[in-house]
Amino acid sequence: MSLKSLPTELDTSIVEYLHVSKDVQAISSLSKTSNYYRNLAEPFLYQNIDLPNAPGTKAKQLLLTLLDRPQLAKLIRTLTVSDVYPDRKTPRT
Repeated sequence: MSLKSLPTELDTSIVEYLHVSKDVQAISSLSKTSNYYRNLAEPFLYQNIDLPNAPGTKAKQLLLTLLDRPQLAKLIRTLTVSDVYPDRKTPRT
């Protein structure tokens, strides 16, 4: 039995489970396996974005991706920029 033979509802349930489990890395990996899984996973990957306000973050990469693929911007529901110290990964209190 291959993954291609799974019903779409089951595939969606798997991605939803990973999303509830907050396993972003697994969703990202799944999205890279095929265009089919990319289309299923991207709404979950771009739904809530949390960027740390520190050097070396992926903010630039996100911006370039959204400029290249503007349809992804429609998937974003929340965008949070966390204030952190550059030398520590902890929020300022």
